[in-house]
Amino acid sequence: YCMSITEFIYPMYFNAIFKEIGQYYIDDDDLLTKIGSIAQAFNSLFRFGSGFILDYVSAKKLNYVVIVTMIIQLLTLHITLRHWELYLVACILIMGWEGAYVTT
Repeated sequence: YCMSITEFIYPMYFNAIFKEIGQYYIDDDDLLTKIGSIAQAFNSLFRFGSGFILDYVSAKKLNYVVIVTMIIQLLTLHITLRHWELYLVACILIMGWEGAYVTT
C-alpha cells in the first residue's frame, strides 16, 4: 500500500500539479517551466540509470530507496517551496524516481 501511494500515485499527481504548487511561492512562470523541463529530463535519465542499477542491486533495495526519498520529500515539500533551487531538486527527485519506478 505504501509503495503504491509513494511510488506510483504521488509522482503522477506531482507531475500534473508541480507548477500550480510552485506558483504560490515562485512568481516567475518561466522559471517554473524550466524547473519542469529539467525535472522531466532527469526522469529519462533515472529510467536509463535505474535499468543499469537493477543489474547490480535487487529491485527491493531500489524500491526502499525510492520510498524513503519520496517520504522525505513529502515531509519537506513546504520547506523546499520557499527556495527555487530546493524546489528544483525536489522536482528532479520526484519526477526522476517516477521514471525509476516505471523501470522496476
